[in-house]
Amino acid sequence: MEPIIEVKDVSICFRMQHDRVSSLKEYLVQSLRGKLSYEEFWALKNISFSVKRGEVVGIIGHNGAGKSTLLKIISGILRPASGSVTCLGNIVPMLELGSGFDQDLTGHENIFLNGAILGYSEAFLKSKYEEILEFSELGKFIEQPIRNYSSGMLMRLAFSIAAVVDPEILIVDEILAVGDADFQKKSKERMLEMMKGGTTVLFVSHTLSQIREMCNRVVWIEHGELVDLGPIREICNRYEGRDQDDDGENAVGTDIKTMDRGSVYPDNWCGEKAEFRIHTGGSGLVRMKLYCPFTLDGSEHISARVDDRPPVKMGVQEHMDLVLPAAANAVVKVQLEASFSHRTPPDIRDVSLLLDGVKGE
Repeated sequence: MEPIIEVKDVSICFRMQHDRVSSLKEYLVQSLRGKLSYEEFWALKNISFSVKRGEVVGIIGHNGAGKSTLLKIISGILRPASGSVTCLGNIVPMLELGSGFDQDLTGHENIFLNGAILGYSEAFLKSKYEEILEFSELGKFIEQPIRNYSSGMLMRLAFSIAAVVDPEILIVDEILAVGDADFQKKSKERMLEMMKGGTTVLFVSHTLSQIREMCNRVVWIEHGELVDLGPIREICNRYEGRDQDDDGENAVGTDIKTMDRGSVYPDNWCGEKAEFRIHTGGSGLVRMKLYCPFTLDGSEHISARVDDRPPVKMGVQEHMDLVLPAAANAVVKVQLEASFSHRTPPDIRDVSLLLDGVKGE
Protein backbone atom coordinates (compact mmCIF):
# COMPACT_ATOMS: atom_id res chain seq x y z
CA MET A 1 0.00 0.00 0.00
CA GLU A 2 1.37 3.43 -0.94
CA PRO A 3 2.10 5.61 2.13
CA ILE A 4 -0.25 8.54 2.63
CA ILE A 5 2.55 10.44 4.45
CA GLU A 6 6.22 10.06 3.59
CA VAL A 7 8.94 12.00 5.40
CA LYS A 8 12.38 11.73 3.78
CA ASP A 9 15.59 13.01 5.41
CA VAL A 10 13.90 16.11 6.85
CA SER A 11 16.14 18.63 8.64
CA ILE A 12 15.49 22.17 9.79
CA CYS A 13 17.79 24.76 11.33
CA PHE A 14 17.00 27.87 13.37
CA ARG A 15 19.33 30.77 14.08
CA MET A 16 19.65 31.70 17.76
CA GLN A 17 20.90 35.29 18.02
CA HIS A 18 23.30 36.20 20.79
CA ASP A 19 22.57 39.93 20.56
CA ARG A 20 19.23 41.47 21.41
CA VAL A 21 17.93 43.36 18.36
CA SER A 22 14.67 45.23 18.96
CA SER A 23 14.06 46.85 15.54
CA LEU A 24 14.64 46.35 11.84
CA LYS A 25 16.86 49.46 11.74
CA GLU A 26 19.09 48.10 14.48
CA TYR A 27 19.25 44.74 12.71
CA LEU A 28 20.38 46.36 9.43
CA VAL A 29 22.98 48.53 11.18
CA GLN A 30 24.42 45.60 13.12
CA SER A 31 24.38 43.46 10.00
CA LEU A 32 26.27 46.05 7.91
CA ARG A 33 28.84 46.41 10.68
CA GLY A 34 29.25 42.64 10.76
CA LYS A 35 28.43 42.55 14.46
CA LEU A 36 25.51 40.15 14.32
CA SER A 37 26.33 36.85 15.96
CA TYR A 38 24.16 33.80 16.15
CA GLU A 39 24.27 30.10 16.77
CA GLU A 40 22.75 27.47 14.51
CA PHE A 41 20.29 25.13 16.19
CA TRP A 42 19.26 22.04 14.26
CA ALA A 43 15.78 21.26 15.54
CA LEU A 44 15.48 18.19 13.28
CA LYS A 45 18.20 16.12 11.66
CA ASN A 46 17.53 13.67 8.83
CA ILE A 47 14.13 12.40 10.02
CA SER A 48 12.60 9.70 7.82
CA PHE A 49 9.46 7.58 8.23
CA SER A 50 6.23 6.80 6.41
CA VAL A 51 2.61 6.39 7.47
CA LYS A 52 0.09 4.10 5.77
CA ARG A 53 -3.48 5.17 5.12
CA GLY A 54 -5.66 4.66 8.20
CA GLU A 55 -2.76 4.35 10.65
CA VAL A 56 -2.62 6.23 13.95
CA VAL A 57 1.02 7.05 14.64
CA GLY A 58 2.16 8.53 17.93
CA ILE A 59 5.19 10.82 18.20
CA ILE A 60 6.94 10.86 21.57
CA GLY A 61 10.00 12.55 23.04
CA HIS A 62 10.91 14.91 25.85
CA ASN A 63 10.31 18.67 25.75
CA GLY A 64 12.37 20.30 23.02
CA ALA A 65 12.83 17.04 21.11
CA GLY A 66 11.38 18.53 17.89
CA LYS A 67 7.95 16.89 17.86
CA SER A 68 5.87 20.03 17.29
CA THR A 69 8.36 21.31 14.71
CA LEU A 70 7.99 18.05 12.80
CA LEU A 71 4.19 18.36 12.80
CA LYS A 72 4.42 21.94 11.51
CA ILE A 73 6.64 20.80 8.64
CA ILE A 74 4.24 18.00 7.72
CA SER A 75 1.34 20.48 7.93
CA GLY A 76 3.14 22.86 5.55
CA ILE A 77 3.53 25.64 8.13
CA LEU A 78 7.33 25.38 8.12
CA ARG A 79 9.65 24.54 5.22
CA PRO A 80 12.53 22.15 5.94
CA ALA A 81 16.14 23.14 5.22
CA SER A 82 16.58 19.80 3.48
CA GLY A 83 14.56 16.69 2.75
CA SER A 84 10.95 16.40 1.65
CA VAL A 85 7.45 15.60 2.90
CA THR A 86 4.75 14.03 0.71
CA CYS A 87 1.11 13.95 1.85
CA LEU A 88 -1.56 12.34 -0.33
CA GLY A 89 -4.70 13.78 1.21
CA ASN A 90 -6.26 16.87 2.76
CA ILE A 91 -4.77 17.80 6.14
CA VAL A 92 -6.45 19.27 9.21
CA PRO A 93 -3.82 20.38 11.74
CA MET A 94 -4.83 20.71 15.39
CA LEU A 95 -1.65 22.39 16.56
CA GLU A 96 -1.91 25.76 18.28
CA LEU A 97 -5.64 25.91 18.87
CA GLY A 98 -6.96 29.45 18.72
CA SER A 99 -4.19 30.83 16.53
CA GLY A 100 -5.73 33.19 13.97
CA PHE A 101 -8.54 34.32 16.27
CA ASP A 102 -9.31 38.04 16.50
CA GLN A 103 -9.81 39.08 20.12
CA ASP A 104 -12.22 41.88 19.20
CA LEU A 105 -14.56 39.65 17.18
CA THR A 106 -17.29 37.49 18.66
CA GLY A 107 -17.13 33.72 18.81
CA HIS A 108 -19.68 33.64 15.98
CA GLU A 109 -17.47 35.81 13.77
CA ASN A 110 -14.32 33.90 14.68
CA ILE A 111 -15.90 30.64 13.52
CA PHE A 112 -15.90 32.03 9.99
CA LEU A 113 -12.49 33.71 10.35
CA ASN A 114 -10.74 30.66 11.79
CA GLY A 115 -12.61 28.32 9.47
CA ALA A 116 -11.41 30.32 6.46
CA ILE A 117 -7.82 30.03 7.73
CA LEU A 118 -8.30 26.24 7.92
CA GLY A 119 -9.53 26.27 4.31
CA TYR A 120 -13.29 25.86 4.85
CA SER A 121 -15.67 27.75 2.56
CA GLU A 122 -18.26 30.16 3.91
CA ALA A 123 -21.08 27.94 2.63
CA PHE A 124 -19.59 24.92 4.40
CA LEU A 125 -19.19 26.82 7.68
CA LYS A 126 -22.79 28.06 7.49
CA SER A 127 -24.00 24.48 7.03
CA LYS A 128 -21.92 23.33 10.03
CA TYR A 129 -22.48 26.35 12.27
CA GLU A 130 -25.11 24.79 14.55
CA GLU A 131 -23.02 21.63 14.87
CA ILE A 132 -19.96 23.68 15.87
CA LEU A 133 -22.00 25.70 18.38
CA GLU A 134 -23.55 22.61 19.93
CA PHE A 135 -20.20 20.82 20.24
CA SER A 136 -18.51 23.86 21.81
CA GLU A 137 -21.27 24.19 24.45
CA LEU A 138 -20.79 27.99 24.41
CA GLY A 139 -24.49 28.79 24.06
CA LYS A 140 -25.27 32.51 24.30
CA PHE A 141 -21.59 33.34 24.86
CA ILE A 142 -21.00 32.71 21.16
CA GLU A 143 -22.11 36.32 20.54
CA GLN A 144 -19.57 37.77 23.00
CA PRO A 145 -16.09 39.06 21.99
CA ILE A 146 -13.59 36.29 22.62
CA ARG A 147 -11.37 38.65 24.65
CA ASN A 148 -13.93 37.93 27.41
CA TYR A 149 -13.53 34.14 27.06
CA SER A 150 -11.63 32.01 29.51
CA SER A 151 -8.77 29.95 28.07
CA GLY A 152 -10.96 26.85 28.34
CA MET A 153 -13.81 28.45 26.37
CA LEU A 154 -11.37 29.60 23.69
CA MET A 155 -9.88 26.12 23.32
CA ARG A 156 -13.34 24.53 23.15
CA LEU A 157 -14.34 26.85 20.31
CA ALA A 158 -11.09 26.22 18.43
CA PHE A 159 -11.38 22.42 18.80
CA SER A 160 -15.01 22.50 17.69
CA ILE A 161 -14.07 24.33 14.48
CA ALA A 162 -11.09 22.07 13.73
CA ALA A 163 -13.02 18.84 14.40
CA VAL A 164 -16.07 19.65 12.27
CA VAL A 165 -14.82 17.70 9.24
CA ASP A 166 -13.56 14.16 8.63
CA PRO A 167 -10.13 14.81 7.12
CA GLU A 168 -7.95 12.27 5.35
CA ILE A 169 -5.00 13.30 7.54
CA LEU A 170 -5.41 14.64 11.07
CA ILE A 171 -2.39 16.15 12.85
CA VAL A 172 -2.79 16.56 16.59
CA ASP A 173 -0.44 18.22 19.09
CA GLU A 174 -1.40 17.84 22.75
CA ILE A 175 -5.00 18.97 22.41
CA LEU A 176 -6.88 16.29 24.37
CA ALA A 177 -6.58 18.39 27.54
CA VAL A 178 -9.08 20.93 26.21
CA GLY A 179 -11.70 22.27 28.61
CA ASP A 180 -13.14 20.48 31.63
CA ALA A 181 -13.32 16.71 32.20
CA ASP A 182 -16.62 16.25 30.34
CA PHE A 183 -15.39 18.17 27.31
CA GLN A 184 -12.09 16.25 27.34
CA LYS A 185 -14.06 13.03 27.21
CA LYS A 186 -16.17 14.33 24.32
CA SER A 187 -13.05 15.52 22.46
CA LYS A 188 -11.45 12.11 22.86
CA GLU A 189 -14.60 10.38 21.60
CA ARG A 190 -14.62 12.68 18.56
CA MET A 191 -10.98 11.77 17.89
CA LEU A 192 -11.82 8.07 18.11
CA GLU A 193 -14.75 8.54 15.71
CA MET A 194 -12.44 10.07 13.12
CA MET A 195 -9.95 7.24 13.59
CA LYS A 196 -12.63 4.60 13.11
CA GLY A 197 -13.72 6.38 9.94
CA GLY A 198 -10.32 5.69 8.36
CA THR A 199 -8.64 9.01 9.10
CA THR A 200 -4.85 8.85 9.20
CA VAL A 201 -3.60 10.46 12.40
CA LEU A 202 -0.27 11.83 13.63
CA PHE A 203 -0.57 12.31 17.37
CA VAL A 204 1.85 14.04 19.77
CA SER A 205 1.27 13.61 23.49
CA HIS A 206 3.32 13.46 26.68
CA THR A 207 0.60 11.24 28.16
CA LEU A 208 1.82 7.77 27.22
CA SER A 209 -1.44 6.14 28.27
CA GLN A 210 -3.14 8.07 25.42
CA ILE A 211 -0.40 7.01 23.00
CA ARG A 212 -0.71 3.36 24.07
CA GLU A 213 -4.50 3.44 23.83
CA MET A 214 -4.99 5.29 20.56
CA CYS A 215 -1.99 4.59 18.32
CA ASN A 216 -0.82 1.73 16.09
CA ARG A 217 2.88 2.68 15.93
CA VAL A 218 5.24 5.11 17.63
CA VAL A 219 7.97 7.45 16.35
CA TRP A 220 10.48 8.38 19.09
CA ILE A 221 12.47 11.61 18.63
CA GLU A 222 15.11 13.11 20.92
CA HIS A 223 17.29 16.19 20.32
CA GLY A 224 15.97 16.42 16.76
CA GLU A 225 17.04 12.90 15.81
CA LEU A 226 15.04 9.75 15.22
CA VAL A 227 15.74 7.32 18.08
CA ASP A 228 13.45 4.51 16.96
CA LEU A 229 10.07 3.68 15.47
CA GLY A 230 7.97 0.58 15.71
CA PRO A 231 5.30 -1.24 17.76
CA ILE A 232 3.61 0.55 20.64
CA ARG A 233 4.67 -1.70 23.50
CA GLU A 234 8.28 -2.05 22.43
CA ILE A 235 8.96 1.65 21.87
CA CYS A 236 6.93 2.99 24.81
CA ASN A 237 8.56 0.49 27.18
CA ARG A 238 12.02 1.61 26.03
CA TYR A 239 11.01 5.26 26.46
CA GLU A 240 9.81 4.57 30.02
CA GLY A 241 12.85 2.44 30.84
CA ARG A 242 10.84 -0.76 31.16
CA ASP A 243 11.83 -4.23 30.05
CA GLN A 244 10.86 -4.90 26.44
CA ASP A 245 8.33 -7.59 27.42
CA ASP A 246 6.82 -5.62 30.31
CA ASP A 247 3.17 -5.24 29.40
CA GLY A 248 2.43 -2.82 32.21
CA GLU A 249 -1.05 -1.78 33.27
CA ASN A 250 -1.61 0.46 30.26
CA ALA A 251 0.15 -1.46 27.49
CA VAL A 252 -1.73 -1.29 24.20
CA GLY A 253 -3.52 -4.50 23.39
CA THR A 254 -3.09 -5.66 26.98
CA ASP A 255 -4.91 -4.43 30.05
CA ILE A 256 -4.75 -6.24 33.38
CA LYS A 257 -7.73 -5.52 35.59
CA THR A 258 -8.14 -6.81 39.14
CA MET A 259 -11.75 -7.65 39.88
CA ASP A 260 -11.77 -7.20 43.63
CA ARG A 261 -14.12 -9.25 45.78
CA GLY A 262 -16.36 -7.50 48.23
CA SER A 263 -15.77 -10.08 50.97
CA VAL A 264 -13.68 -13.11 51.94
CA TYR A 265 -16.58 -14.84 53.67
CA PRO A 266 -18.13 -18.10 52.37
CA ASP A 267 -21.04 -18.06 49.94
CA ASN A 268 -20.05 -14.65 48.63
CA TRP A 269 -21.74 -13.53 45.40
CA CYS A 270 -19.52 -11.40 43.15
CA GLY A 271 -20.84 -9.37 40.28
CA GLU A 272 -17.76 -7.64 38.89
CA LYS A 273 -17.08 -5.53 35.80
CA ALA A 274 -14.04 -4.47 33.83
CA GLU A 275 -13.65 -2.21 30.81
CA PHE A 276 -10.69 -1.39 28.59
CA ARG A 277 -9.87 -0.36 25.03
CA ILE A 278 -7.87 -2.38 22.57
CA HIS A 279 -6.60 -2.05 19.01
CA THR A 280 -7.75 -4.74 16.61
CA GLY A 281 -5.67 -5.97 13.71
CA GLY A 282 -6.54 -6.29 10.06
CA SER A 283 -8.61 -9.39 10.77
CA GLY A 284 -10.90 -7.41 13.09
CA LEU A 285 -10.59 -9.73 16.07
CA VAL A 286 -10.14 -9.19 19.80
CA ARG A 287 -8.19 -12.05 21.36
CA MET A 288 -8.25 -12.50 25.13
CA LYS A 289 -6.78 -14.90 27.65
CA LEU A 290 -8.61 -15.16 30.98
CA TYR A 291 -7.51 -16.89 34.15
CA CYS A 292 -9.77 -17.53 37.12
CA PRO A 293 -8.25 -18.87 40.37
CA PHE A 294 -11.62 -19.52 42.03
CA THR A 295 -12.89 -22.98 42.84
CA LEU A 296 -15.62 -23.43 40.22
CA ASP A 297 -18.84 -25.42 40.49
CA GLY A 298 -20.15 -24.83 36.95
CA SER A 299 -22.67 -22.11 37.82
CA GLU A 300 -20.31 -19.21 37.09
CA HIS A 301 -20.49 -17.24 33.86
CA ILE A 302 -18.84 -14.31 32.18
CA SER A 303 -20.36 -11.88 29.69
CA ALA A 304 -18.15 -10.18 27.08
CA ARG A 305 -19.21 -7.26 24.88
CA VAL A 306 -17.27 -5.44 22.15
CA ASP A 307 -18.53 -1.89 21.53
CA ASP A 308 -22.33 -2.05 21.03
CA ARG A 309 -22.43 -5.62 19.70
CA PRO A 310 -24.64 -8.15 21.50
CA PRO A 311 -22.86 -9.61 24.56
CA VAL A 312 -21.43 -13.13 24.45
CA LYS A 313 -22.18 -15.17 27.57
CA MET A 314 -20.21 -18.30 28.50
CA GLY A 315 -19.37 -20.54 31.41
CA VAL A 316 -16.19 -19.82 33.35
CA GLN A 317 -13.22 -22.16 33.26
CA GLU A 318 -9.87 -21.85 34.98
CA HIS A 319 -8.13 -20.99 31.70
CA MET A 320 -10.08 -19.43 28.83
CA ASP A 321 -9.07 -18.29 25.33
CA LEU A 322 -11.64 -15.98 23.74
CA VAL A 323 -11.80 -14.62 20.21
CA LEU A 324 -14.46 -11.96 19.62
CA PRO A 325 -15.33 -10.22 16.31
CA ALA A 326 -14.82 -6.47 16.05
CA ALA A 327 -14.17 -3.72 13.52
CA ALA A 328 -10.84 -4.15 11.72
CA ASN A 329 -7.96 -1.76 12.46
CA ALA A 330 -9.96 0.13 15.06
CA VAL A 331 -9.95 1.09 18.73
CA VAL A 332 -12.78 -0.87 20.33
CA LYS A 333 -14.24 -0.93 23.82
CA VAL A 334 -14.29 -4.31 25.55
CA GLN A 335 -16.55 -4.84 28.58
CA LEU A 336 -16.47 -7.92 30.77
CA GLU A 337 -18.84 -8.84 33.57
CA ALA A 338 -18.35 -11.95 35.71
CA SER A 339 -20.68 -13.58 38.24
CA PHE A 340 -19.57 -16.18 40.78
CA SER A 341 -21.24 -18.28 43.48
CA HIS A 342 -18.56 -20.14 45.38
CA ARG A 343 -17.07 -21.01 48.75
CA THR A 344 -13.71 -19.39 49.44
CA PRO A 345 -11.30 -20.80 52.03
CA PRO A 346 -10.95 -18.26 54.87
CA ASP A 347 -7.17 -17.97 54.43
CA ILE A 348 -7.50 -16.51 50.91
CA ARG A 349 -7.52 -12.73 51.17
CA ASP A 350 -6.60 -11.53 47.67
CA VAL A 351 -8.60 -13.12 44.89
CA SER A 352 -8.62 -11.63 41.41
CA LEU A 353 -9.59 -12.26 37.84
CA LEU A 354 -6.79 -11.55 35.38
CA LEU A 355 -7.81 -10.14 32.02
CA ASP A 356 -5.14 -10.29 29.38
CA GLY A 357 -6.37 -8.65 26.16
CA VAL A 358 -4.07 -9.64 23.31
CA LYS A 359 -3.79 -7.46 20.24
CA GLY A 360 -5.65 -8.89 17.26
CA GLU A 361 -3.51 -10.09 14.42
